Amino acid sequence: MKKTEKMTNAKALAFILNNIDGLPEDVREKIENIHATYTKRSANASAKPTKAQLEMLEYMEKILGLMEANKLYQCKDIVKLADLSSVQRASSIMNKLEAQGAVKRVNEKGKGISYFQLVEA
Repeated sequence: MKKTEKMTNAKALAFILNNIDGLPEDVREKIENIHATYTKRSANASAKPTKAQLEMLEYMEKILGLMEANKLYQCKDIVKLADLSSVQRASSIMNKLEAQGAVKRVNEKGKGISYFQLVEA
C-alpha cells in the first residue's frame, strides 16, 4: 500500500482476512461481520446527495446569480435577496460559498460585522 493512501478499518480487516491463516472459524466469522459493517458504511457515504444538500446547492447557485460585483452584502441582505427563511441559513450558505472561493468575506473592524463580496472571475 502507498504511504499516502489512508488505512481504514475496512482495509485493515480485509488484510487480516486475506493474509492470516489459521484463524479459528468463529474469529474469522466475527471479523467478516465487522468488515461487512465497515464496508456498508463507506458505501453509504458515497450515496447520492440528500434533499437538503440539493436544496443548499440550488440556493448557492441562486445567490451567486443575484449578487452584483463590487457590492458588499450582509447576511440579512442575502435573506431578502434570495428569499431565505433566516439569517442563519444565509450565513451557512455564504460560509460554504466562501470556502469554495466564490465570495470573499470582508470584516468591518471594531464592529464585528461581516460582509460578503462576489469574487470576480
